[in-house]
Amino acid sequence: MRNKLSIFALCIISLTAGCTQKKPPVEVSIEEIQGVPVLHVVSTVDSVHITSFKINRGNCNGSISYQLPVEVVFGGDLKVFAHGCNVKELLLDTDHGSFSFSF
Repeated sequence: MRNKLSIFALCIISLTAGCTQKKPPVEVSIEEIQGVPVLHVVSTVDSVHITSFKINRGNCNGSISYQLPVEVVFGGDLKVFAHGCNVKELLLDTDHGSFSFSF
């Protein structure tokens, strides 16, 4: 009986370990500059490559000053300009995984 409980406990631990979300490699904040929402994506790791982004699930046009993919180094700031919309969500695809940020 004890052996069966140990196997059951291991199975539960294995299942829950896969359910935890990784910590995002960036912090995101938002400000408005001359009426345009600007999302600041700041790296909290040595290097992160942003491969794509979506604002409001693709319902809002956004632009950056660089061509994707773009590398952001620790402390570096990538500005994403959201034109003509009320930003509610940002989805980032990176070389560390995909992450969603709500505002």
